[in-house]
Amino acid sequence: MNYRQTDVRQINRKNVLTLIAEKGSISRRDICTLLGSSMTTILKITDYLESRGLISSAMEENPIRGRRPEVLSLNPDKISVLAIDYDGKRVDVALCDYYGRERAYQSYDASNDMVIFFQYSLPKIIRGFIRKFHCDKDNMLGIGICLPGDFSKDGQYSNPGAPSQFQNASRFRDVFTAFKSEVKMPVFCFNDVNAAAYGEFVSKGDPSLKDLVFLYAGDGFGAGLVLDSQLRLGDHDMAGEVGYLSFDSDYITDSKSPGWFESRLSRSTLVSLFPEFAVGEITDGLVDYVARLISIVIANIANIMDVRLFIVDGDLISSLYANGLRDKLYYYTSRLSLFNVDIMRPTCAHPSLSGLARLVEDECIDDFLKED
Repeated sequence: MNYRQTDVRQINRKNVLTLIAEKGSISRRDICTLLGSSMTTILKITDYLESRGLISSAMEENPIRGRRPEVLSLNPDKISVLAIDYDGKRVDVALCDYYGRERAYQSYDASNDMVIFFQYSLPKIIRGFIRKFHCDKDNMLGIGICLPGDFSKDGQYSNPGAPSQFQNASRFRDVFTAFKSEVKMPVFCFNDVNAAAYGEFVSKGDPSLKDLVFLYAGDGFGAGLVLDSQLRLGDHDMAGEVGYLSFDSDYITDSKSPGWFESRLSRSTLVSLFPEFAVGEITDGLVDYVARLISIVIANIANIMDVRLFIVDGDLISSLYANGLRDKLYYYTSRLSLFNVDIMRPTCAHPSLSGLARLVEDECIDDFLKED
């Protein structure tokens, strides 16, 4: 492949910025060694990054040998993303820095009508958020929005898990296109569980961690997959649709309806089996039923894909976790899995927002570094 000079310069800038961010602080000489670049090239790149305020230089003190060589560090607030999580009832908004860390956060009530939300509510929310928290739009790479459901290649939206969750969902493509034109900055949409999976992965900051599965049990049941440190979407952007797992060969799967497995964890099914759940009463039988089902998913993914870390979240998980769900998940999974797995709750405060920030960053950082 032939690269233009501008492409090479852009790639080099990104590589240097990424290395400085990963190391925390590093000298130019060490950058040369690790990237195999000349000092002349690294000086040009770091001077450029410093001129834009993206990195800072300082002399590091050493009490034994005196002053050490100049080291470079990232200014993470100079690269930010506006991350938005919308579920039809609430919208969470955060300004996140380069690492996906929240610098400002606010939650708002929201209409479940997509026309009202994207045409009227969201632009107003964004303007108010930027004013309130004094966000610098010059440092903003773009906007990330996540919501439950699936997005097709042509921009169509569907949410088979909870078809009544949104009104006017069929108009999503049109209102989203109009919204992007109004805000005049890059805007990207992602599935909420995929964003949460990536957010939980990057927030751990563990270089030895390569794989993670994020399971969400709420109005629907789905998963986000991080494999070999990359969010796995698949050719149809449907990787992680564990709600469609089926152990009934007579069942007919329909993309417009909840899947076989997901229907067994729906609120209506749980209430029909455990009527007391309708008034918030949690019984041991209910916890056992949910644990058995989710353990099947965990064990089968673990056995097939050799993944050891599972994060469980969602309203259903939250309501049952303190009532014995954790121990039962471990018990049933240990019987089904070929090896021990780790099952835990999210450690990131808002994993979907952190994940959005990093996903938008991946989309936009190249163009951001093109600017001279």
